[in-house]
Amino acid sequence: MRRGQLGRYRDVGAIYCLIPHVRAADQTAVDRQESTCRELAHGVGVRIGARQVYVDNRAAAWLEERSRPAWTAMLHAARLAEFGRLFLYAPDRLRVLGRSFCELLDVADEFGILLHGIGDGRDLNDPAERQLIREEIARAGRSVSSASLAARSAHAKAAADGKPHGGGRRPYGYEATTYRLIEAEAATVREIYRRFLDGWSLRAIALDLNGRSVPTVGGGKWSTSGIARILDAPRYAGLCVFRGEVARTEDGTGYLMGAWEPCVSIAQ
Repeated sequence: MRRGQLGRYRDVGAIYCLIPHVRAADQTAVDRQESTCRELAHGVGVRIGARQVYVDNRAAAWLEERSRPAWTAMLHAARLAEFGRLFLYAPDRLRVLGRSFCELLDVADEFGILLHGIGDGRDLNDPAERQLIREEIARAGRSVSSASLAARSAHAKAAADGKPHGGGRRPYGYEATTYRLIEAEAATVREIYRRFLDGWSLRAIALDLNGRSVPTVGGGKWSTSGIARILDAPRYAGLCVFRGEVARTEDGTGYLMGAWEPCVSIAQ
């Protein structure tokens, strides 16, 4: 069914609601979003059945790579001509979904579905506005890709230069920016390796450190996973890592060593 065949479905509507992003200024809950959309639908004479309300109420829905079951179901129903109008709360925020939001615009174009946005003043039924949104999403995508490429290039150069990279919490045993050894912590790293090679279990090592009130990098208690992360980290032998693998020299015959002082030997 295509544009022009949905005339008799114009009084049948659907609602899509998405949990607010954790950092969004508007924290309207999905139940309130739904009631607001229902009020608008009622005002324009559109009926909405129970099956036409689609809600993604998990924070992971904001991640592009994660699935949004309700969004997917809504698009599927749109292609089956189960409704002729779609009500969206503050649709401008959905642009961060990138390709997924462009897919909605494409479906609306193809099947002649009217889109009713609430709260941000954008006319989603204006072809020029839809094109503008597509261009904004495309520019944002190019910007993200450029930033990602720059970060990967910086990491590659850092690995080639033998410098630390990666960001996040500082590694136990080293200062955050200079990667100078923190000798007290470095001694604990050496102790962890020595005891593990002597046959101690991860649990026994963690219990011993906690029993002596030796703090982790965050000031908390040691766990078996925390001990394992230290034992699994090539940085403590002074080895560079790039894209999850220990970096090798250009001829492939040796390891690429970092510019920081190791805590343990490569043999360990």
